Amino acid sequence: MNFRFQAVRFILSALAVTVGLCAESLAFSTGSPTCPVTPTTMASNEGAASVLSPGGWTLTAPVGYNAGSTLSVAIANTNPGKQFRGILLWATNASGTPVGVWTAPSGYAAAPVCGGASLTHTSSAAKNQRSFTFSPPVAGTGTITFRAVVTEECGLGNCRTAYVFPNAISVVESLYTLTVSRSDDGTGTVIHNPSGLNCGAVCTADFVANQSVTLLALPAQNSVFTGWTGCDSVAADECTVSMNVVRGVVAAFPEAKMDADGSGLPTRYQPATDGVLVLRYLFGLRGTALTSSSLAGGATRNASQIATYLDARVLAMDADGDGVVRATSDGMLILRYMLGLRGAALIAGANQSVLTGPQIEARLAILMPQSAQ
Repeated sequence: MNFRFQAVRFILSALAVTVGLCAESLAFSTGSPTCPVTPTTMASNEGAASVLSPGGWTLTAPVGYNAGSTLSVAIANTNPGKQFRGILLWATNASGTPVGVWTAPSGYAAAPVCGGASLTHTSSAAKNQRSFTFSPPVAGTGTITFRAVVTEECGLGNCRTAYVFPNAISVVESLYTLTVSRSDDGTGTVIHNPSGLNCGAVCTADFVANQSVTLLALPAQNSVFTGWTGCDSVAADECTVSMNVVRGVVAAFPEAKMDADGSGLPTRYQPATDGVLVLRYLFGLRGTALTSSSLAGGATRNASQIATYLDARVLAMDADGDGVVRATSDGMLILRYMLGLRGAALIAGANQSVLTGPQIEARLAILMPQSAQ
């Protein structure tokens, strides 16, 4: 979103003192505004205008805002010599409730009788045109609407004209885009409530500025979730980000390649099932000879499906990196790794290459991301 500061000019009329404004708050030169007041009350406090002012007042505000960051709201006139005796500024949310906090410079104060969220004058001295600092409320407020009343100083005794801005300035809370993507060769989804975000490979959603967003990673049946990148904080499979800028996060979903029978948790990478299946497969066994007494209770693949599954992944089983996949080396390394052996106990008599133990362990970790639980 383009947050450049731009002026919004409103054409005002001296007839504003004669229109019905019973629901609005008006400003007086006495330093004691009354909320709400009628045009009659306004006239009795200010005195009937004997000289009509040419108007020319403008109300200026940003086109957007970020919760937690101040913005500037300005009152000015096309005639740089113009001053005002009285002013009342206030902001409301979509429900019409006053919101935000004004920083009161010298000669001004928040007006308790106007809900405490309005800014008014505290003296009857003529004041220069100026900008006022406004602090928006918390994230999630949405649109804020600014309204203003100016009592112009004409310079001739009781010559003061009240200008009620006939329109208001509505500024929209900034939205930042969150992009969620996934990495690795597995599959999974990322969800967020209550936005309804349900992300496959890549998705985006817009959130209001400074909103805290928590995402949940859900791996598919034959994949695992191994971690987040781009988060402010991580707790297990949850990622939390603060939407103070455009953000992007990545969920890693590698495939559980050595979950041969597709049983998933809690029997993933079991040596008595998956380990034996891989070893038998590399020895060339198929059919019932492959699966006999070696399927976990939650297995989702039969003998034919297991063989097809491992056919597609056999090249990745070169655990020792010698360029050849063997039952007596790679199959043993996979089985030992599932048994929990590491270091010298893992590679003794089974390493056919020049790779070190830690290097082989790293290659096996790719085949078996996330241990059985």
